[in-house]
Amino acid sequence: MIQGHCYCFFGIVTIYFSLLIHILASPTLHFCRHNQRDALLGFRDEFPTDESNLSSWNQSSDCCLWNGVTCDDTSGQVISLDLHETPLNSSLKTNSSLFKLQYLHHLNLSNCNLHGEIPSSLKNLSHLTTLDLSANYLVGAVPTSLGNLKELRVMSLNNNSFLGPFAKSLFSIPSLQSVDLGGNQFTGSIEFVSTSSSELQFLNLDHNKFNGPIPESISKFLNLRRLYLSHNNFTGSIPGSLSKLVNLTDLHLSKNKLEGEVPGFLWRLSTMMICHNSFNSFETPSQETLLVQVLDLSSNSFHGPLPNWICNLKGLSLLDLSNNHFNGSIPTCLRNSIVSLLDMSLRNNSFGGALPDIFGDATKLRSIDVGLNQLEGKFPKSLINCKALQLVNVASNKIKDEFPSWLGSLPSLNVLSLRSNEFYGPLYHLHVSIGFRSLRVIDISHNDFTGTIPPHYFLNWSEMTTLTKGNDYMVNPTKVSQICGSLHAVSPTAQQADEYSEEEEQIFSWVAAVIAYGPGLLPDRSATLVVEKAAEERKMVKVLTYFGMTLAAFAFWQSMDKVHVWIALHQDEKQERMEKEAEVKRVRAELLRKAREEDPLA
Repeated sequence: MIQGHCYCFFGIVTIYFSLLIHILASPTLHFCRHNQRDALLGFRDEFPTDESNLSSWNQSSDCCLWNGVTCDDTSGQVISLDLHETPLNSSLKTNSSLFKLQYLHHLNLSNCNLHGEIPSSLKNLSHLTTLDLSANYLVGAVPTSLGNLKELRVMSLNNNSFLGPFAKSLFSIPSLQSVDLGGNQFTGSIEFVSTSSSELQFLNLDHNKFNGPIPESISKFLNLRRLYLSHNNFTGSIPGSLSKLVNLTDLHLSKNKLEGEVPGFLWRLSTMMICHNSFNSFETPSQETLLVQVLDLSSNSFHGPLPNWICNLKGLSLLDLSNNHFNGSIPTCLRNSIVSLLDMSLRNNSFGGALPDIFGDATKLRSIDVGLNQLEGKFPKSLINCKALQLVNVASNKIKDEFPSWLGSLPSLNVLSLRSNEFYGPLYHLHVSIGFRSLRVIDISHNDFTGTIPPHYFLNWSEMTTLTKGNDYMVNPTKVSQICGSLHAVSPTAQQADEYSEEEEQIFSWVAAVIAYGPGLLPDRSATLVVEKAAEERKMVKVLTYFGMTLAAFAFWQSMDKVHVWIALHQDEKQERMEKEAEVKRVRAELLRKAREEDPLA
């Protein structure tokens, strides 16, 4: 009995000491210090913010547990304040209580509806490593005193309205790794005089008003990986000194006024976006530098045949060469570069010859746009292997082939434009499956299609009667209008409108084509089918409501809560026919009236 009690006693003592050792080994958790709590409450009271946004901030609770507040586990000092998307609705005061939080490492006041200027007293937060004031309404110059934040690693001041000269002093901070000044109103030329920021890896200056040449001094940031200079007014050529940036992977120079030759060393990058400039030639790259995965050269002044080395680009996901002056044939060796391709646009060049049948292995391809060229010959049947295709545009070429009904088997095809080619023959074959169940936009106008279409033909296009938000191709009317041509309303005459009568045939002859605008164009709206008839077709076919749409009509359509425009290919009952014809005329008249109010050219 005594022995049993001894075992119990020693067991209790062992557990006690184990717990004691565990407690002593664990960090001591201190409550928020009173001076830190008072500074936070003082900062809160500087803003006319709704208390519900900071409802946890009260004197009766530990400030280390307040929303957005993080304290050091040992000292209890506030080391992080994250109030992003809290509507503070005022400006930062020069003597703000915020600056009493002198142990603060992270400060995030992004998207807080802050106004006014950054007070120079922000320099008092000398331990800051992260500062995010992005997406506010801050103005004025970036204080030079921020250069005193010697521990700062990440600075995000993007999407404000900062003016004045370029904040050169920021780049004297040796620990700086990321600087985002994009989306402001900075002007003038830039130069990095003091470049102590040898750790800088990310620099974003896009969407400003910088001008002059790209400074050679950027090359001093040897650890730079991503450089964004798009949407400015930079001039001249790409400086050769950028070749020193051996760690650079992403370069964005789009929408500037740059010109000349594209240096060969850029082909070692993974992302090169240089669209909307005036580049006109390439320096031939070496084989070992061809590492580009995202390549956008659109809207420049490149000319001549495609360079042979473009066929050696492996791992491409985006290839955009649109809106240039390329000519010659599209090389068949391009099949080597499109295996991993997601999107390809060769639109609006002068490519001739046939569109090569090279898509057998392009199983990831989502979009192909070769519109506005001089392509001829057959439509490439290897596209049948591209099961991920969402958009196919070959408009405004000279392709001569039958309607590619086999595209109807592609499960995700949303947009098909064959407009202004030399396609011929019937669209419908009695024993051929119609398919196209995902189709929302089709333009086959200005071709030589013939034959008849039964009433049920379009009823199989189920996506055109589904109210759903589409992908990028669907929700952007401008993008689709660029593919399918300008959308202009044409007013039918009173005589033409009267020709919607029950004596009309229940099938109609195809002389021109069909343009269908599906619901994805306008999210959560019904489908519309638009039928264009050739000029020589004197008698209108009783099918639809409307002969084209202006963007003003699009806007009006989007504002309507619910509009159904039914395709009346045949009717079983006379009364039903008359009711639908009356609805068709009413909606058409309203659309035309609204379009003319908003767009005099409609």
